Amino acid sequence: MKLWSQASEMALKTPAERNRYVDLLRSVSILAVIIGHWLIATVYVVDGEMDPGHLLSEQPQMQWLTWLFQVMPIFFIVGGYSNAVSLESAERKGMGYAGWLYARLNRLVAPLLVLLVVWAGIALIMMLMNVGPEIIQYASQAALIPTWFLAIYIAIVMLAPASYRFWKRFGFTSFAIYAVGAVLTDVAFFAADMRWLGWTNYFWVWLAVHHLGFAWRDDRLEIVSTDELRMGSLVFRRTR
Repeated sequence: MKLWSQASEMALKTPAERNRYVDLLRSVSILAVIIGHWLIATVYVVDGEMDPGHLLSEQPQMQWLTWLFQVMPIFFIVGGYSNAVSLESAERKGMGYAGWLYARLNRLVAPLLVLLVVWAGIALIMMLMNVGPEIIQYASQAALIPTWFLAIYIAIVMLAPASYRFWKRFGFTSFAIYAVGAVLTDVAFFAADMRWLGWTNYFWVWLAVHHLGFAWRDDRLEIVSTDELRMGSLVFRRTR
């Protein structure tokens, strides 16, 4: 109850102009990533020994359920919207790139460091209790794998000021450039066997999706809330 009360107090202090739908989408997408990864981690006890496994390998007929947890596009769209709002605020305050980046990364890295320290303590306790190293490794991977997307998102945040200027100048043409870059990279990867080029799609794809957040912020991409249509959807405005 105390936690709920604190959350209610924070909600009351939230400025009226803040887009709470953005906060909802961010929270839901992060929770979906965590829950989705944790659900596929399995541990069996065989002859008194714990044997780690993978649900999608053990039950391949359940693999289609992973489509229910494909929420990363939502996370990056919301990230684009939030970064646009933050950049506009920094510009009004006369804040430079270094100050802006420090403030943005502090919100991402500080909780991650806490998680790493806490989990390191848990792993140490498990080791002192003579838990097998393979179990510790598997448990660590299961606990920390939901943070995989932070690496590319941090890179996208670092590029956000430049990419936002790119959006402001070229609009959806800039989005199309990223999308074409992603397609050409896949063609090179699969058709020309240029495997070394494949990693760049982490940038092309997520920069494109992040750009949709800029479009949303500029009212060129409308996110219709559940109160309006009972389910979210994307609508391009025809007036621009």
